[in-house]
Amino acid sequence: MRFFANLSINKKITSAIVAVALIIAVFIILFFPARQEQQAFYALKSKGTSVAEMLAYSVSAALAHHDDESLFENWASVEQDGEVIYVKVLRWEDEYLANFSKDSIDVPIELRFIPEPRSFIRYDLLNVVAPIYSSGKLIGALALGLSLDNLNAEVTHNRHVTLLVSLLVILLGLIVGGLLSSKLTAPIKKLRDAAREMSQGNLNVELDIESSDEIGVLGKSFKAMIKSLKTSRGEIEEYNKNLENVVHERTDELQQEIIERKQAEEELKAAKEQAEESSRAKSEFLANMSHEIRTPLNGILGFTQLLTEERDLSKEQREYVETISNSGSALLGIINDILDFSKIEAGKLELEAIDFDLLTIIEEIGDILTYKTDEKGIELHCFMDPETPTALVGDPGRLRQVIINLMGNAVKFTNSGEISLFARQKEETDKDTLVFEFEIKDTGIGIPEHRVEAIFDSFTQADGSTTRKHGGTGLGLTISKQLVTMMGGEISVESRVDEGSKFVFTAVFSSQEKSLGKKPHQSLKELRGRRALIVDDNETARSLLQKVLENVGMIPTAAENGENALSALHDAGKSDIPFTFAIIDGHMPKMDGFELAQQIRKTRGYDSTELIMLTSGGKRGDAVRCEQIGIKGYLTKPVKQSVLMNTISRVLGIKSQEDTQWNLTTIHSLREEAKKYNILLAEDNLVNQKVAVNMLSKRGHNVTVAENGKEAIELLFDAKTPQFDFILMDVQMPQMDGLTATREIREKELITGDHIPIIAMTAHAMKGDREMCLDSGMDEYLPKPIQAQTLFSTINDVMTTQTAREETEISD
Repeated sequence: MRFFANLSINKKITSAIVAVALIIAVFIILFFPARQEQQAFYALKSKGTSVAEMLAYSVSAALAHHDDESLFENWASVEQDGEVIYVKVLRWEDEYLANFSKDSIDVPIELRFIPEPRSFIRYDLLNVVAPIYSSGKLIGALALGLSLDNLNAEVTHNRHVTLLVSLLVILLGLIVGGLLSSKLTAPIKKLRDAAREMSQGNLNVELDIESSDEIGVLGKSFKAMIKSLKTSRGEIEEYNKNLENVVHERTDELQQEIIERKQAEEELKAAKEQAEESSRAKSEFLANMSHEIRTPLNGILGFTQLLTEERDLSKEQREYVETISNSGSALLGIINDILDFSKIEAGKLELEAIDFDLLTIIEEIGDILTYKTDEKGIELHCFMDPETPTALVGDPGRLRQVIINLMGNAVKFTNSGEISLFARQKEETDKDTLVFEFEIKDTGIGIPEHRVEAIFDSFTQADGSTTRKHGGTGLGLTISKQLVTMMGGEISVESRVDEGSKFVFTAVFSSQEKSLGKKPHQSLKELRGRRALIVDDNETARSLLQKVLENVGMIPTAAENGENALSALHDAGKSDIPFTFAIIDGHMPKMDGFELAQQIRKTRGYDSTELIMLTSGGKRGDAVRCEQIGIKGYLTKPVKQSVLMNTISRVLGIKSQEDTQWNLTTIHSLREEAKKYNILLAEDNLVNQKVAVNMLSKRGHNVTVAENGKEAIELLFDAKTPQFDFILMDVQMPQMDGLTATREIREKELITGDHIPIIAMTAHAMKGDREMCLDSGMDEYLPKPIQAQTLFSTINDVMTTQTAREETEISD
């Protein structure tokens, strides 16, 4: 097929016609001789049968009468026929055989019994046997033999004629095919030659095809196409001439544009370098300003915190100190907001992924805000669902920042009522990823409906007028929203004017693979099943305390005022299952906590119920009054769950100490019983040294000061120096900075196998400063100015982790 496909049209047409002629010739050769031979044979057979039947009829009478002499009288005509070779007569009764034969040929004797004519070929003869009847009775048979020579000669002649005719048909096919293909392909060749010339670019082709068939139509169309191409070529040549001019002009323009673009790129590069240099200068400026501002602020806020703890200050002096502290805290908040906002704008604010305890953060926030809420007489509640996991992985600093921003706004815009923080696990997306929900609710002035959406915009406040009562930069909520989004959550607000606001945000954290958090309280098992009475006029406070006690297995009963509390105590006395202890709010209408406590102590049968007083703000003389009434616990709100459990255990006498002497349990007495540490302080700034030493010394800690990192290393590894529990390390110091000193300490510990906790205490608070400190080998990071609550909370967390590490090493 591929060979045939590659042939020219002329050869294809010729081959097709010759193939048809061959098929016809083969058909003639195969069909006509056989047909003629069959017809000749049937004619000879018909002749033999007719002659045999005629002779059989003519001899029937003679054969029946045994007249042998007259038997051959009518055979003269047969003898003259050259094709008749023999004639034999067979009689029925005997084997008599009368014959006329040109040759000696045997005829089977049994043929005399056939009832009908029969023919067969034997001895190259056509033998015909016909039955002989007389009066309807078979009396014999006549056999006749005919020669096949004439038949064979005729067949041979016919074959020769057929072969000759076939050869003529083939020859005629060749002639017709050649003539026809030449006639058909001549115009096609002209079209081919014209197309070849056109492909070489020659459009001056003469194409002469005059036929009206399809090829003629194709030729006319080809002529029209050539004419059209000639016209198009002229137009193209003219267009090319114009295009060359346009190209030259455009090339000149492009060259000019390239020159201008290069100039623009160079200008852009210079602008980029200038912007980068400006960004670096801005970052350096912010870092330096942050450091330079935080350093004196650390002294201002540190000493004001120390002064607030002094009891000998006059009222006027205390007001001065508080004003300084508030102003310094406000200034620090503004600095932090501006730094964070600049990081967000530059896209350089990143979250950390470190281990932290969520309950510690919630309780620390309560400690930070208690002072302000006490001033305004506002109830403060900080609570976390007891069933919520606390050992998490995330960025605790940014989470604390969001909550403090929202809680700080709540304090700012709330003049009476309560503020509550509630944290709970919302859902668990997988085994290690947890979604938490934080709800901050207040009873403040609220936000107008038309300003709700705008409060998250930069430099925007709910009250943007020049006569606004409350200050601020308007960045806190903007930063909070960005941080919540980065933590994989969302933030929303519901508010009504004069009714308060509720902010709800979510955040995604991971669970810790191995928690080194605080150990559960030793006495929790002994508290299970004990009955407790909760007396508080604030529904939120009652509900939170009830959940805390229920979580450790106690059976709390809540009362909203003194009368209901006395009724509950009376009913418990009747049931012979009295209350083990009662937690009483100090500030309640009609009958306050102290009056209720006095009533309880005067009533017979209630003396076995121990009393714990909770108050939103302590007053001078409360401790003495508690001792006089018989109150064994005195705590301020919001109370930490661990502190509450510890107080309940001490009040009920569940403690490991051998002595059973009772003293009033307060937050101060619990602090006094806290572990005292031997601390190495590496700090070059004299003011910062005094702040840190005074803060730590007032809590009973022993502090040794080193002027720089080199001196800190010498003191740490000096055999004459007492062993230190941990180091507070400044970063920027002369001779040897804190990072270098930490790295050298960690290298030496590779040999000794020890690990001393190191806490960075630095004015560096820009992006990457925390990571830089932790990468050097420090355990924790505290930005200046240092707040006492944050400092001691961090120390407690670090030392708890250190204790757990040491216990693990011992067990291993």
